[in-house]
Amino acid sequence: MNNQNQQYDPNPNPNQGNKSSILDLDENIAAMLSAVLPIAMTMISHMSFGAWVIPLVIFLLEKRSWFVRLCAAQSFAAALVITVAAIVTKSIDLVIDGVGFFALVPMGVIGLLMSLAQVICLIVLVMIAIKAYRMQIFEIPTVTNWIRKNIENNNM
Repeated sequence: MNNQNQQYDPNPNPNQGNKSSILDLDENIAAMLSAVLPIAMTMISHMSFGAWVIPLVIFLLEKRSWFVRLCAAQSFAAALVITVAAIVTKSIDLVIDGVGFFALVPMGVIGLLMSLAQVICLIVLVMIAIKAYRMQIFEIPTVTNWIRKNIENNNM
């Protein structure tokens, strides 16, 4: 399933429509919010450390829509990488301040790689949000398949 434009087939319940169990939002809006809110939190300086909380809460609270749970799990994974990279980068800054010149080069390279990981994950979150709004699944090569397998095994 490497098709990037795979359309989600909601198979709606006639009584519920394509609604999420979160505030009775449409599925695409709830799924999109699971990616957009961590992006917004990442842009606020000290809130990037908690950007993973919102997709996790959406994933745990969602009871109706498999699609919303999948998008929230993907957003959680990307936001968690952003948080870990932010913690490592902040730690490197503290180490460089205390150690001196000879630690600058290796620590600087690691810090640069962590910043690059954060930017890539922000791009992934944007792509998840865009695809979710269109009711399409954004494929993250190994993560999406692992999430699908585990969500399907733990039926709602």
